[in-house]
Amino acid sequence: MYNYFEWWKNIMIIVTFTSKTEIFAFTDRLLAIGIASKIVSVPKEVKIGCGLAVSLNVNYLNTAVSVIKRGGFSTFKAIYRERIFGGRRTLYKIM
Repeated sequence: MYNYFEWWKNIMIIVTFTSKTEIFAFTDRLLAIGIASKIVSVPKEVKIGCGLAVSLNVNYLNTAVSVIKRGGFSTFKAIYRERIFGGRRTLYKIM
């Protein structure tokens, strides 16, 4: 049986930068406002930058965009929506 809640739970956003310094600064700012994030390897489908990215729950998309805009992150590249379902990963560029 298809479980919608399991599907939704597996949607994350991947935020990419070209600088490791900005990745760590971004995760620190998220943590300061109470948002858990994780530093991950850049998915192979996204050929970009320093090899690291930030992953967080899709529910925090608007907050992440706000932090990026206010933070002056000059090496910000893109935000992708990642969905993993049935062992398959799908990425969509959303910003």
